[in-house]
Amino acid sequence: MRIGLYDVNKSSYGKMRYEFPEIDLMKVYSYYKKNKNNVIELCQDYTKYKDYDLFYCFNNKRHIISKNLLQLGQEPNVFLIGTCFYGDIWIPMDDEIEHCEPDITSYSQFLRTTIINDTLAPWVANLFTDYYYLRYYYLDWHWNLISNKIKDKKVIVYDFDLTSNEGWQDLCLRLKQDSGKNFVCRHELILRTIQDLEFVTQNEIYKTSTKYPTKFIINIPEFLENSKSFINEYFYLLKNFPARSLFIYQNHYKQNETPIEKLQFLCDSCMYMLEKGKRLYPVYDYSKIPTKYDYNFKRLDYYFLMEKPGTVLDILLERGDSIGLVEEIKKENPALLDQMSKISRAGVKAGTEKWIYGIR
Repeated sequence: MRIGLYDVNKSSYGKMRYEFPEIDLMKVYSYYKKNKNNVIELCQDYTKYKDYDLFYCFNNKRHIISKNLLQLGQEPNVFLIGTCFYGDIWIPMDDEIEHCEPDITSYSQFLRTTIINDTLAPWVANLFTDYYYLRYYYLDWHWNLISNKIKDKKVIVYDFDLTSNEGWQDLCLRLKQDSGKNFVCRHELILRTIQDLEFVTQNEIYKTSTKYPTKFIINIPEFLENSKSFINEYFYLLKNFPARSLFIYQNHYKQNETPIEKLQFLCDSCMYMLEKGKRLYPVYDYSKIPTKYDYNFKRLDYYFLMEKPGTVLDILLERGDSIGLVEEIKKENPALLDQMSKISRAGVKAGTEKWIYGIR
């Protein structure tokens, strides 16, 4: 196969010192390099995507997104990766790619030398003298190259889904030891197991500032199965997280679950955490195939994250109901519709209103 890698953030690879490779593209390169029959190329023109069997397009900078790039995602051979395409939420690639070791040989010899000899991004570090941006996952053989530089500095781990990397917990502990407690992940930490949650909490792997906290996405099966039971059992862990840090995917379904049942689950989860004195925010996963309901469900992001006034129903009807969602709720779960029309997020938080929780 012929595979193209296109980085929107870079106009000419390997010519400028501050052009560092993106972790995703290095993982893609590593994965397809295993088959010697594959031809993998760095492409500088995304309009040539038809020349490739597979085309990976990376972008993390929202100000340079274009409609043409978004429409490119509809092509069967194109994969859009990076937070720019998914509302600033980090969506991992397929596990077999995500777990590959990054391969920097996809970039020029000049750039490879720069990465190995100067593993931090100096152009960022100069702007923020108290911070260093750690660009990707480092192995033991060159850890000594950075350990002195990050001593007593705040470190921002950047450009990848940390928990998909084998040994991520060891990396966190080493960063904490070598740089102090002040380090933060630029992108979301996806918590996939109870053990991940316990590790992050017990070792304080999060930024304590509530202004720009690390985002943690709860993707733990036990939580998705029964959020109320999970919150009750593990609230001693959840309560330690700073504000605006805990998220759940809102368009993940259980098998045979209806959209109305999913809506109930989302409201139940977010309202129950409010009742317990903590916030939980739904996020929309753009990597999933959208349904006719998704536009309405995305309004829940707005309602809970922005802490909007009014009821859930107020938000859902704010711009009309083009698909008749309210009628479906009334038919399938009238009790839920009654709550949605009378009970507000603010009332549940204040303890003046009581949300009745369904069974999932």
